[in-house]
Amino acid sequence: MKITTFIAAAVVAGAAGVIAGTYFTTGKGFQMSRKGMLYKDYLIDNLSSASHPFDNLEVETIRMSKKTKAKAGEVNTDVNHKFG
Repeated sequence: MKITTFIAAAVVAGAAGVIAGTYFTTGKGFQMSRKGMLYKDYLIDNLSSASHPFDNLEVETIRMSKKTKAKAGEVNTDVNHKFG
C-alpha cells in the first residue's frame, strides 16, 4: 500500500466521521450546549452569592419563616379537618 493511498483513505475516513457525527448528533449537541449555558449561569449566580454569605441573611430568614408559617398553617388545617 502506498503512503499516498493511506493518507487519502485517512482523510476520507476522517471527513466521513465528521459528517456522520455532525449529522447524527446535531440535536444532542444543541441540547448539551444549552445545558452547559444553564449550568454556567447557575454557577455564576451561586458563586457570586457565596462570596458574601451574610449579605442576604435577613431576606432569606424572612422568606424561610414565611414558608414555614404557611406549611404550619397547612398542617394545622389538615389536623383540624381529620380530628376536629
